[in-house]
Amino acid sequence: MKFFPSPGPVKRFDTPVPADGAFHDGIRIDAGYRQGDTVTPHYDSLLAKIIAYADTRAQAIERMRAALSRFTVEGVKTNIPLHQRVLASEAFARGELDTRFLERL
Repeated sequence: MKFFPSPGPVKRFDTPVPADGAFHDGIRIDAGYRQGDTVTPHYDSLLAKIIAYADTRAQAIERMRAALSRFTVEGVKTNIPLHQRVLASEAFARGELDTRFLERL
C-alpha cells in the first residue's frame, strides 16, 4: 500500500462538524484546507485531522464511522476509504494492532 499526495483544487470540502478545533458531539476536526484551496505538491498534503472521543472504544469508533460517512471532499483523492476499512475491521475494534496491520487489511 502506497500513499501519494494528490495535488489539485479542493472543489468541495464539507465537514460533518465545524472544522474549528473544538469538539462537537464527540468529534473534532482540525483542517488546513477548505473549499476553493489548492493542494500543491510542495507542502504537506494533510487536509484535516479528525478525532473521535467517547466513553468507550466502540462508541468512539461508531462516532468516527458516522463522521467519515458525512465528510465529503472532491477534487483531490483522500484516504477516507482506507480509514473506513480500518474502522470496519474487527481486529481494529479489538485493539489488535501492530506494524503490519495495514498490510493484512
